[in-house]
Amino acid sequence: MTAAITQLPVTQAPREGGQLVRPIIPRTYQEVASMAAATCKGGLARKYDNDPSKVAAIMLSGMELGLKPLASLRLFYVTPEGQPSLSARGMLAVVQNSGLLETFTDAIEGEGDAREAMVTVKRRGGPRIVRTFSMTDAKKAGLLGKQNWAKYADRMLWNRAVSFALNDVFADILGGLYEPSEVGGPVLDDDGHELPPFEPPKVQQIEVIMPGDMDPMYFNQTKRGVEELIRFLADTVLDGGAGVALLNVELFDRLAKAGYAQEIADIRDAARRQLTAGGDEPDTAHTADEINQED
Repeated sequence: MTAAITQLPVTQAPREGGQLVRPIIPRTYQEVASMAAATCKGGLARKYDNDPSKVAAIMLSGMELGLKPLASLRLFYVTPEGQPSLSARGMLAVVQNSGLLETFTDAIEGEGDAREAMVTVKRRGGPRIVRTFSMTDAKKAGLLGKQNWAKYADRMLWNRAVSFALNDVFADILGGLYEPSEVGGPVLDDDGHELPPFEPPKVQQIEVIMPGDMDPMYFNQTKRGVEELIRFLADTVLDGGAGVALLNVELFDRLAKAGYAQEIADIRDAARRQLTAGGDEPDTAHTADEINQED
């Protein structure tokens, strides 16, 4: 399986009345500070707490790389430790803007641990280089336990491969900037917005009532969970816990109707044999009737 990632296109500024519409680029720190203050006053920099000093610092960081001030706000991320990082798309934008990027191709291929992102980069006058990052690499780096790898694995693979390739070939331009996820930051979308963290779906649980002072047992309400539940019930009855069948009559009926009629019938037969043989239940006849009751 191959998934190509859409590349950031090289575009020209739109023309208006025959003239290029140029962005407003501040030329002094005072102009940067003024733009930062206006941006924060408008509430456009929530990612930076609408703090003018943070916004000015990010604008300056981006301008050093040739990014426009507001583009810098979208493409940069500041870690909780105060370290600025640049999204993979931002890195690509910077090297495209430099005019030195001759070739950039990417692909994501493979399945399971073999799934990997491959990025090929060629700088004008330089050799073609290839950098990859795979699920195996992520596992070795201890990344797979992080919540965003569960939901955005392809993007994470691509981000790492792009960061490795562009930093290796354009170190003089990027200045060793990390991609946010490399320094504990979030996964960013193409506009630099944080993607929501992965939250595993909540699985409802099935409760099994246990006799005496024993704590109840719980199993996930999934196909695997139900199969584990039935094995548990069967083993419990065979180990002498026939009372479990009596306490969970409603549960047994539900499982039988859910497609496990034969398995439940076998468990009930085993429990009935134990109880009618004089097991640890005092009223064996009544218990046997309860076990075998039907709607």
